[in-house]
Amino acid sequence: MYKLNTGIFAAGKGERIKKSFPNTPKPLIKIKNKTLIEIVIDNIKSLKPKRLVILLNNENYDSVIKHLNNKSYEFVVFNSKTSFESFYTLACFLNDGISNIILSTVDVIIEQNDLEAALNFHINKNSYMTIGISSIPPDEKPLVVDIDHNFKIKSIGKKGNFATNGIYILSPHSVSNISKFNYIALREFLSSIDFSKNKVYSYFFKNSFDIDDETDINRVKKFLANK
Repeated sequence: MYKLNTGIFAAGKGERIKKSFPNTPKPLIKIKNKTLIEIVIDNIKSLKPKRLVILLNNENYDSVIKHLNNKSYEFVVFNSKTSFESFYTLACFLNDGISNIILSTVDVIIEQNDLEAALNFHINKNSYMTIGISSIPPDEKPLVVDIDHNFKIKSIGKKGNFATNGIYILSPHSVSNISKFNYIALREFLSSIDFSKNKVYSYFFKNSFDIDDETDINRVKKFLANK
């Protein structure tokens, strides 16, 4: 049986989506009858992890805690200056040296069974790190990924027919090797990985939605209505 710790990034400002939801913290924006953070939590809880840690900022902490009203989750309040700082903080906080770690952004909507399939893929491949990918979305700045026929990643940020989707599965060894450099963003760190030395795989999520504005929410609603 695998050992698993999990975490959710919910410390970002959500500047783009504020135009449509100026008074609602991004984690609490609803799609149908569930908030974004509840959707991600339900996906993660299906894996029965040892730990579920949610990274929040000072602005959204009170409202998210009040809404969730659940003492079984752990919360970390940290005003991250960069997306890499959030990634690094949460990964190090969860690393116990023996467990795989799943990190998810709060605004990625995927199908629950796909997350379990991605974890099993990661374990079966004995992957150093597995990065979730999807078809390139209608995003302002998608982080493109180039892969080989075995889904092993060749490069990130240079060329490719896929994009990262906000799901990261880390081996304990990979977390121990992450250095706290002053990366401007998570994409800079991911692009700097030496893929020739480390066995980094991708897992393709067929149905994956990155929620950045009201158009994205409408896309998800349409998808759910057709299921």
